[in-house]
Amino acid sequence: MYALFMGGLALSLSSSTRVIGSVLCLSLFGTFAGLRWLLSRFFVSYCENSLRADLVDIGKHYCVPESEGTRNAPSSASSFWVVEAYSDVTEYCEIVGTVGLDSSTNDDQTTAELRRMTVSPHHRRLGIGQLLLITLIAHARERGLSSVFLTTTNHQAPAIRLYERIGWVVQRRAAVCRLLPTFELALVDMKLDLTRD
Repeated sequence: MYALFMGGLALSLSSSTRVIGSVLCLSLFGTFAGLRWLLSRFFVSYCENSLRADLVDIGKHYCVPESEGTRNAPSSASSFWVVEAYSDVTEYCEIVGTVGLDSSTNDDQTTAELRRMTVSPHHRRLGIGQLLLITLIAHARERGLSSVFLTTTNHQAPAIRLYERIGWVVQRRAAVCRLLPTFELALVDMKLDLTRD
């Protein structure tokens, strides 16, 4: 897209191709702005839906009791983990990672969905994501689950690589939006089989 835009600029410098170059540049700018707007709307919509769904009451949805230091409700595999970074010097504490295991998303009681996997951009590549996943998998095995599935987007390439290193396998890839041959937004469904070592 950038190369075409630069070509359009070059064409607009010549008086004989100025109109073609200008139209090309304006078209590409409009396409780029439209793609940015669509991605922005997709992300904002996702966040709004999350805040109306499970994140409106994490404790209730993920079966986390209110009292600190107690285990999850024994009847559910659902749980939610949070990693915090704390400074002894400034006594500043911030959440740097989260992940949830949701067993209420389907009727099969032997499977659950990985949800809300997030690591702060400032704390990535420190092993926090892997720690969260190992904790989630240990909990899922402890609760007798046979598999854990998740859905992400193709634009989360580092996360997909992490999931694959841990053992998740891509089950399906479904295009949500394809505007140009070089741009595609796709949902990626992955599954981790817990019955294998």
